[in-house]
Amino acid sequence: MWGDALHSPSTANCVQERCIRVLDHRNHQELVDAWSMLDDLHKISQETLVINGADDEVRNFVVGPLFWQISKAKWAQSSKSSHLAFFEEPERYFQVVAQSLNALLGQYLTEAGTPSLTK
Repeated sequence: MWGDALHSPSTANCVQERCIRVLDHRNHQELVDAWSMLDDLHKISQETLVINGADDEVRNFVVGPLFWQISKAKWAQSSKSSHLAFFEEPERYFQVVAQSLNALLGQYLTEAGTPSLTK
């Protein structure tokens, strides 16, 4: 699925143009500022699960604003993994994701007035 999208002419050109812009860009701070979504995080109103690993290159100071600025965010950290928690700690990772999805399903069923499927 993703392989076809990544190799389509339009996607390949977009990726190539971005790489060229990054490599040729003289003012790196301007590029970083252009990609920042921090000012818009408060607009996210959906339940959001933020996950990082204890040894992740995406450190807590990077993930923190997602948790603090998204009103319905939950933050889970894998204690024994880096950026690939789903690979390094699959049982824990999928347990956290399943709990989050089950909570959302239960909330949806309650709001919809449908009897819950859980005991």
